[in-house]
Amino acid sequence: LKYCMGPELAAEIDVIASGEEVAHKKPAPDLYRLALRRLGVAPHECVALEDSEIGLKAAAAAGIPAVITVNRDTLEQDFREAALVLSSLGEPGAPARALRGRLEGPQWVTIAHLQDIAERAAREHAHAA
Repeated sequence: LKYCMGPELAAEIDVIASGEEVAHKKPAPDLYRLALRRLGVAPHECVALEDSEIGLKAAAAAGIPAVITVNRDTLEQDFREAALVLSSLGEPGAPARALRGRLEGPQWVTIAHLQDIAERAAREHAHAA
């Protein structure tokens, strides 16, 4: 986290589960299932933020909707199962570009966007049950 986000932002994030704690790494859903259990939430009550097909497969296998941000190494991977595929999470002055799906309102990912994705997943879960 420190490398990706910088030490100040990384210090603000709680790590719920680590890949070192599970027997099977992604694309197995073990890590996501451990995090769900520790947080006490259902898969349709959260959203995974991923950047690879392997991560998307793990989230999907755990039943968690995912937002994907691509990079040059993952741009051509299969993200059909993703709720949303973006060029980045974006920010004011550096908007995200939606590659699959739509980013309504601000052109950067907000809590409201994530809540909308989780609510859609909850409705789909209720409809399937």
